Amino acid sequence: MEITVTLITGRTAEQGVGKEIGKTSERYQRGVNYILLNPRDAERIGVEEGAAVEVSTLHGSTRVWCKLSEDIEAGMAFIPLGPWANRLFDPETHGTGIPSVKGVEAKIRRAEGEPPTLEELLKELKG
Repeated sequence: MEITVTLITGRTAEQGVGKEIGKTSERYQRGVNYILLNPRDAERIGVEEGAAVEVSTLHGSTRVWCKLSEDIEAGMAFIPLGPWANRLFDPETHGTGIPSVKGVEAKIRRAEGEPPTLEELLKELKG
């Protein structure tokens, strides 16, 4: 089962605290390696809080942990800016210096396996 949502991103306070400790810290990685879903959307794909999900857009895909909140509307999803989110958005900036990271269509489904670690993401980028 798979759902289609509108994906948005941004920075979070927890991410900022983790960043001050260091981007290789566990706290930073926990602060950016998740997607926030409405519980009704999570139910539609059969996932609970803490489950791994696969998130795909036209620009790429990644696996992240699922967090649930009524604060996000059904049909929307939020992922903090960071290495996992970077795999989902078009890097083209159209001369602005900032890629478009709001309102991107994404497909979400239960993942096979855990999300990659930061080290695994970096190894993948190096090729």
